[in-house]
Amino acid sequence: GDLKCFQRSGTETVPGCASGDSIYGQDKSGRDYCYRDTPATSPPTQSPTSTCAPTPAITPPPTGPATYIPGQNTLFEADLNLSTGLRAEVIAWSGQKVLLSSGQLSAESFHGKPDGAAVFADECGGGWTYVSNSEEGGSSSYTGGVGALYFNAQNEVVDYKMIQKSTRRNCSGGKTWWNTWVTCEETDSGGVYEVHPKNNNPNIKRKTLLGQNGRNG
Repeated sequence: GDLKCFQRSGTETVPGCASGDSIYGQDKSGRDYCYRDTPATSPPTQSPTSTCAPTPAITPPPTGPATYIPGQNTLFEADLNLSTGLRAEVIAWSGQKVLLSSGQLSAESFHGKPDGAAVFADECGGGWTYVSNSEEGGSSSYTGGVGALYFNAQNEVVDYKMIQKSTRRNCSGGKTWWNTWVTCEETDSGGVYEVHPKNNNPNIKRKTLLGQNGRNG
């Protein structure tokens, strides 16, 4: 058959098996094992495969005195009171397609009721991604989700798409240490879902063990 014998004098690791623990009787010193000799397979990846495109050169930071002065609300722009040195620009409206740096419009319209959000540095270097929850929907209406705006190194919007769909009232959320986003449903029996900022399968829901009671985690 396809089984091989592995003879041991102690507690050597058996190919294809997790190491045992003699304290709790999960492994016995000197016990021989038979194992199936199968080729190793690569572990599945949770992140979508991406091809890094060239990004524009990053402009060197300015030198000289500070231009941003916190607390000095000297500018009113885009319906916001801003401190000295800051600027504001509207780049997306709910229900409308996003104007991209190429002059074209995004394939999808920007999501409604934007809420919890985070920023992710692009693994290719230079660009970044802004993810934002959509608090659309209700207890039985799954029209919420998560949208993502993509920027290049010059802070230009290059794309927009929904990275999570078929959820409801996505309110709060959080950025994980491994650079994914967890989005929380603010409703009875609401769940918490994990999504990659460049996810290409928005209808697949990866539910976590967090939440479960609409408590935003």
